[in-house]
Amino acid sequence: MTEAIRKGLRSLGYGGLLVLIDFRIGGFDLLPDTIGYLLMASGMFGLNHHHQQFRTVKWLALLLAATPVIHFLITVGRNPSLSNALSVDELIVAQSIHIVHVVMVYLLFQGLATIAAGTGQSGLHAVVIGRRNGYVTVQAIILFVMPFLLNIDDSAAIPLMVLSIAGFIAELFFVMLCFRVANAVQKGIRAGGKKAFSFSQEEKERIVEAFGAAFYQKAIRNIERYAYRWGLSSLRLIPSYSANLVLTCRSALYGKTVLKIGRAASKEFYSEYYALQEYEGSRYCKALEGDFEHGVILLQYVSPGTPLRGEPSLERRLEVFCSLYRDMHREPARVDIYPTYSGWVSKITGYMSTRQDCPDLYAHMMRANDICKSLSETYNRNMLLHGDLHHDNILLGVDGEYRIIDPKGVVGDPLFDIPRFILNEFEDDITPGLEEKINAIIEKLASELKLPDEAIRKCLYVETSMAVCWNIESDAPPEEWEGLLAQAAFAESLMNRG
Repeated sequence: MTEAIRKGLRSLGYGGLLVLIDFRIGGFDLLPDTIGYLLMASGMFGLNHHHQQFRTVKWLALLLAATPVIHFLITVGRNPSLSNALSVDELIVAQSIHIVHVVMVYLLFQGLATIAAGTGQSGLHAVVIGRRNGYVTVQAIILFVMPFLLNIDDSAAIPLMVLSIAGFIAELFFVMLCFRVANAVQKGIRAGGKKAFSFSQEEKERIVEAFGAAFYQKAIRNIERYAYRWGLSSLRLIPSYSANLVLTCRSALYGKTVLKIGRAASKEFYSEYYALQEYEGSRYCKALEGDFEHGVILLQYVSPGTPLRGEPSLERRLEVFCSLYRDMHREPARVDIYPTYSGWVSKITGYMSTRQDCPDLYAHMMRANDICKSLSETYNRNMLLHGDLHHDNILLGVDGEYRIIDPKGVVGDPLFDIPRFILNEFEDDITPGLEEKINAIIEKLASELKLPDEAIRKCLYVETSMAVCWNIESDAPPEEWEGLLAQAAFAESLMNRG
């Protein structure tokens, strides 16, 4: 995809150049504007994933390319001194097309500004903004003058020629900027790829302990590979050794980002990447790049990234969760690529049936499985769920709003996205105070989300039973089993109270 971005920027430049230049022999235009607009539209296929503005540009460029008289009308718009031969209808069409062209270029400037900011080259972003402002000013004057062209006399020829030249220069500066940003991206990628990276000895030992020596060697190779491909530099390991290796970094294409390295071609990798793609435009972080073969994702960095766990007010934590929950669920484009919540429950129940050494936990899991089946008969919408919506996956953004990260990507009823948050409010010791707190949380969520108190309690029991049994599956030592059993029993008592 990175190669497509670089090619896309150059296609923009060449397409803009074709639109800008008229080359005629015997009145025949050898470089019609339609070709230029089609070339610009083709460049959008490599750029529309990078910035949402490019998606709109693609359709605007195709619209302009499909206009049969686009070259003539745009030429008239840029050389208003010749437009006195036009009818009123022709001038209206010319101005309308010129407006579409200006809007398209303005959106391109916005996308270029985003890319320029990510290159890390001092001053490039300011150059983009400066040229954008100059372009908008010149085109606004041209659009203001155009309605008066039918009644203008020869005395205004020189001012109109100056305005026409200013418009040409503004367009030329835009074209040159496309190539300049493309070169800056290329330089950033090369510079990032040349900067060596290595883990400290302590980090290496922790990675090998958590993932194995083979995974460590693969991670080193992937970092070298994608440091070049995506222009990554300033890599720093986040010391969280769970399912994936996570590093913060700076990309020449995207600015500050997060590099996540998992086990190659895992189902969890597919589910997370596609879930982020489907949730793009919402309050989820963005998946910028992905390589399924090697199990690598490049993600948007959420700054300052303070987890919701750091919010001291329980009332505020609940408020944030409810605001995110209400707007987050949507129907998946493809149900078949995601696991199902009921499938999760059935799978861990099947695993626990093989564990003869912890019958009490298996009994909880069997009951939880039955409850899940019963709940699914009433709450049976097939929506795309986060699957792991707890405090550490809800981060504060620079705009003061919280963003969601690390979706599991699972299909089920939205009800099943609630209990993971409640479970994260559990404390180390089960006390009457904790029971009072969890009951208050359940009652608050039931009221705010318009769901039955009983259903949330049952769902919490299912989630807690799964969580403790997943610990068993992950080889929790026997001395921890008593505490895990206590958590399941606590969730069961909360359910029975309802």
